[in-house]
Amino acid sequence: SVSVTVCLCVRCSVYSYQDEEGQTKCKPCKSGIVQGNQCIEADSGCAVYAESLPNIGTLHWSEGIPGETATVTCPHGGMATRVCTKKGSWARSDVSGCHSEASNEINKIIEDSDDSDKVKNIGDFVAISADTMAPSDLVNV
Repeated sequence: SVSVTVCLCVRCSVYSYQDEEGQTKCKPCKSGIVQGNQCIEADSGCAVYAESLPNIGTLHWSEGIPGETATVTCPHGGMATRVCTKKGSWARSDVSGCHSEASNEINKIIEDSDDSDKVKNIGDFVAISADTMAPSDLVNV
């Protein structure tokens, strides 16, 4: 008599794996780092961190998941992002979307300006202000 074994193997999704032969279900990989049929667990996620930046303020990062990008609201408006590396450490913050206290003050001046309908950006503001303000007025902006 001849015995035939049929393997009903399944292809696992990106964040799952199977390290045992003959299984029909995949195991979830919490770290999201799958190499071959192994889940590589990071030592831990990125730690909770308070980052104080000049002109921006303090950004409060909660625990990050390795390989994912975290987003926080900046103190004066806008958003910052930061990648939690696959090794479980924070990469440099991207604060290009944050507003500073100074930019908020300038925006308020633009909104309150008689020429607010003409002002689309800071360049327009400076051009219009040069005609209507004394240089001493710009010192405190």
